[in-house]
Amino acid sequence: MSMTYDELRKSLKGPVHLVMTPVTKEEEIDFECLKELIRVQVKQFKGNDCVFLAGGSTSEFYGWTDDMFKKYVNVVVEAVNGAFPLIFGTSRPGTGYSIKMSKYAEDAGADGIMIVNTYYHPSTDECVYEHYKAIADSVRCGVVVYNNPITTKLYIYPDLMKRLSKIDNIVGLKENTDKAQMFYRMYQTIDPNDMNVFTGLGESFFQYTALHGSRAFVSDLANYLPDKAFEIYKAGAAEDFKKLTSLVEALDPLEQFKGRVASRQNVSTALSTYLPVGGVPIYQSFVKEAMKIVGLPMTGNVMRPMYNLNSDEIKELKGILKELGALSS
Repeated sequence: MSMTYDELRKSLKGPVHLVMTPVTKEEEIDFECLKELIRVQVKQFKGNDCVFLAGGSTSEFYGWTDDMFKKYVNVVVEAVNGAFPLIFGTSRPGTGYSIKMSKYAEDAGADGIMIVNTYYHPSTDECVYEHYKAIADSVRCGVVVYNNPITTKLYIYPDLMKRLSKIDNIVGLKENTDKAQMFYRMYQTIDPNDMNVFTGLGESFFQYTALHGSRAFVSDLANYLPDKAFEIYKAGAAEDFKKLTSLVEALDPLEQFKGRVASRQNVSTALSTYLPVGGVPIYQSFVKEAMKIVGLPMTGNVMRPMYNLNSDEIKELKGILKELGALSS
């Protein structure tokens, strides 16, 4: 741990970069490729506000053994090497198991940990509070709450979140609501001196949350179009909302593509057509294939049982990225 939890709270700004996981044919983590990927991205992001978020859903933690997770943590800490704030997803279904993983990440050098809502069994509000408090009490580093009802079927409402925010080292909230009014209420309820609130739904939702003063957003775009991710952040931070909206609208061909792929896979909820990152099982493959197309170190597919784009979809994606200027030819 190189940051205090208060320093981490203040550093939660800019694109929150989702670290993708290179994978071998045997569905093991390709650690050598992972090292190279992070070193390239640290160089790409230099001079910008950014936070590295590793080991969560997008990183495919659910496909790993504990030994894989521990080696992953060590490799990522070494590769980032203090260049940016580094947070690891350490949630597990049980409190004690989450504490074990959280302490490992902290001891290895994480600046913070991210804990998703309790999952598998439904929990009472008091059980949720005690879960987070026990984890926060077990570490000295900053804790980020991941309020994600899509994967957990549980939502932490503003009153309970305010209680959590009063625990000293719970310093951030990755808020996954797709309702602008709910985000506004959460943002208004939480004292920013207690907890830094940011959207988990990417650039598309940042155009709304930036209006309320939020200055961070989870980004898969930073993996394959980092200049555009940072441009969007800077427009929001400067409160140039006309430019921010224009920049986000320019990315709509990517959102439309994700929606088409999702629809062909019998995932045709209204959510999937405009917020593909929100639980639709194609977004990880989309990001990995985009990274390969733009020439970043990335190996393998997405771990089963998640969906992998087919050759026709990859060809279509390449054409869209070319139109967006991601490719020179």
